[in-house]
Amino acid sequence: MQLIFHLISYTLIMSITPGPNNVICLALGSSYGYKIASKYILGVVIGCISMQWIFLGLDKILTTYLPIITKYISYFGIVYMLYLAYKIATTNNAFDSKDLPKPLGLKTGILLQYINPKAYIFNATIITVYLTNMSLNLLQYILLTCITGIIFFLCCSTWAFFGLSFRKVLAKYGKLLNYALSLSLIYLALSILFH
Repeated sequence: MQLIFHLISYTLIMSITPGPNNVICLALGSSYGYKIASKYILGVVIGCISMQWIFLGLDKILTTYLPIITKYISYFGIVYMLYLAYKIATTNNAFDSKDLPKPLGLKTGILLQYINPKAYIFNATIITVYLTNMSLNLLQYILLTCITGIIFFLCCSTWAFFGLSFRKVLAKYGKLLNYALSLSLIYLALSILFH
């Protein structure tokens, strides 16, 4: 039971702290509102849960080859975060939907998890540290996966609502926030590169 509490705590901390998904959710919430952001959020949840099941199936391979795999995934993740930083920094700050680029949706939310280094670190950790050290049956794995999915959804939604709540402030200072978010993504990318 204590290991499950630690798993839930780890999931909550990793899900609520800034990262590529939360930055995107903030931007989508402030630019398009929660309804549009929720499509991307659902994609994040599906993408992360599908990664958990893949990682669970590949547990023995992961424990052997994870350091090698992580190195190459990190390079893709760095490029992805730098691309997001560029897109956020160059996004027009107007809230008129005709001036905004097409928002990221469900499919993008799913696919981006597979090049998101934070998603790989999270999923590799929960599989190798938590789930494989518990004697769980299939139903219990499904239950824990659903719990992590709910946590992902709530944390990403929090960031989207934050963006929506501060829409007026963001309309005035949004370009500055875009630059700050872009710099935070660049910092995350560089910290992965030089880690």
